[in-house]
Amino acid sequence: MKRRIGLAVCCLLLAAGCSRNPQVQEEPQSPPDAPESKTPMEESGAGRLTPATEQAEPDSASLPTPEEELAPPEEQEQEIASVSTPLLDKHKGRLTNIRLAAEQINGAVIPPGGSFSFNQTVGERTAEKGYQQAVIFKDKEELMGLGGGVCQLSSTLYLAAQQGGLEVTERHAHQLPVHYVEQDQDAAIEFGSLDLVFVNNTDRPMRVGAWLTEEAVIASLTALPKE
Repeated sequence: MKRRIGLAVCCLLLAAGCSRNPQVQEEPQSPPDAPESKTPMEESGAGRLTPATEQAEPDSASLPTPEEELAPPEEQEQEIASVSTPLLDKHKGRLTNIRLAAEQINGAVIPPGGSFSFNQTVGERTAEKGYQQAVIFKDKEELMGLGGGVCQLSSTLYLAAQQGGLEVTERHAHQLPVHYVEQDQDAAIEFGSLDLVFVNNTDRPMRVGAWLTEEAVIASLTALPKE
């Protein structure tokens, strides 16, 4: 009898549990965190990263100062003429003579309104000064004489004076044709008789340049800042 009662109770409990039909309750899950909005990065300095939207501050040291502004033309050096003539005769004595004369001329400054004399600037060509024998023109003949070849330097400088618009007040042609300049573009010199003279007819000092290279004789004129 007791066995039947116990079995009945178990059936009643089982039936009651099935009627409830429970549903599994799960804890609500929060949505995954949204990815953080990242600002594009760019390199700055030695491996340091800064946001690309960050504007770099201008370096005040790189900004031009009033002293660095371009000066007016009259306060700047300006080359107004540069002429070269080919070095066709390269005999040692001739090259020595041209080099010595160029050293005397190079760097000479002519003040506004002042004149330049080749002979006064270079001086007499003598053996004591190192000048050597080279071909010269005399009495319409080619002879050997001290300082031969210096006329190529004076001729080159004459062309520079013409190119620069300076006033040439004395110039002489050679007795025979020369080959380093065109006809009537030469300037013969002889100390005490033939000279090349021109005037700085500008309002700025003028610097004379003279050089000898392996292939050419060069002369230039540069306008210097006003004093």
